[in-house]
Amino acid sequence: MLVLGAMNASPDWFHPDQPKGLTLSGLEEQFAAMFLDGLGTSKGKRRRSHKIIFTLTSDTHEEPAAETRGAATTARILDAAAKIFRENGYAGARLVDVATEADMQTGSLYYHFASREDLVVHLLHNAWERTDSAVRRSISDLPTRTAPINKLAMAMTAHLLSVLAWGDYTSAMLRILGQVPDDVRAAILPLQRTYLDLWRGLLNDAADAGDIRSDLDLSVVLMMLAGALNWTVEWYHADHHLAPEQLAEQFCVLTLEGMSTRRRGARRRST
Repeated sequence: MLVLGAMNASPDWFHPDQPKGLTLSGLEEQFAAMFLDGLGTSKGKRRRSHKIIFTLTSDTHEEPAAETRGAATTARILDAAAKIFRENGYAGARLVDVATEADMQTGSLYYHFASREDLVVHLLHNAWERTDSAVRRSISDLPTRTAPINKLAMAMTAHLLSVLAWGDYTSAMLRILGQVPDDVRAAILPLQRTYLDLWRGLLNDAADAGDIRSDLDLSVVLMMLAGALNWTVEWYHADHHLAPEQLAEQFCVLTLEGMSTRRRGARRRST
């Protein structure tokens, strides 16, 4: 399911018709390299810790110190909106459905949000901010001398636990991000870019340290990681035989160490 998630998300970002863009065969090679061989180098795999632990707590996503009645209502509306937009998409989600889910009158929504688009901006911003906050805190809590490959594993773990904990928000964002008007997308673009820059920094640091391979296009690696992580909300269920923390460790093993039992140099690829 993790591999399928990365594959199924690729049409959202892979554009082979762009000048100097990655070819389809190049993309195939990167998928094989990442999931069969793993991103980690021999050095990185030696330094890789299998004791990466991160727990989401109530303060992972900071809320106002003294939540007012209005803030609580706003949060309830956003929770309802996440569910409705997840189920119906951008075009099919009606404010009356959001209001019904939030147990309030439709007109009351306008006390908290200026318009339907304003509600969507807050929804998307909230989705990005929750995961961004979780990942940054997970890294900042690590010891200073933590190896870059373990910082990367921690970020993967925190991102995965975050998207599963707030699944309606993540799934709603995935479904509607390509459907919203340009001004809505522009409003959340700075936060999106900041978060992706964080990941680019983690990947570049790991590559510079010799912990992960430098022969891959790390921008493509980032999009494959994001696809696999984000799509877990579409198939993972709380009653799954793997706990979220176990799933996170399996993801780290899959991407950093690879599935193949052969050494990288000895593995034969079919042509």
